[in-house]
Amino acid sequence: MKISLNSLNRLGIMKKERNEKARITKEIKIVLIVLTVSLVLSIAAAVIDFIVSNNLHFSKAVIIQSAGGLEWPDGSFVIDTEDGIYADTAMDFEMVKAKWNLELSYGDSVFVVYIPSSQEIFPQPAEICFMWEL
Repeated sequence: MKISLNSLNRLGIMKKERNEKARITKEIKIVLIVLTVSLVLSIAAAVIDFIVSNNLHFSKAVIIQSAGGLEWPDGSFVIDTEDGIYADTAMDFEMVKAKWNLELSYGDSVFVVYIPSSQEIFPQPAEICFMWEL
């Protein structure tokens, strides 16, 4: 059986073309990975900047009615977090139900996103931005 020189040349050219396609595919994958990683990092940086610039705090909290010998009137929204005790005077249980569809009562555990005030009174005023029931 004779193999012609022409067939060998064609096989060599086809092999080179396959190698070239594989190299290009690999380069495209690398570029896509680099772009994806840079996009994720820039989004993470933007989120962190948003959190820091808006002074957002995230914490597990318990809804309380009394602390430190003080008791607040029914319907007041006071939370005990890891960082201290905060009150949102604009919030009550009816508003929480309407805003986030949560049926809460005193003693319930929640995860809150809040913006504390710089006033040094007890309980410290805060604006509750969002909450989940735990």
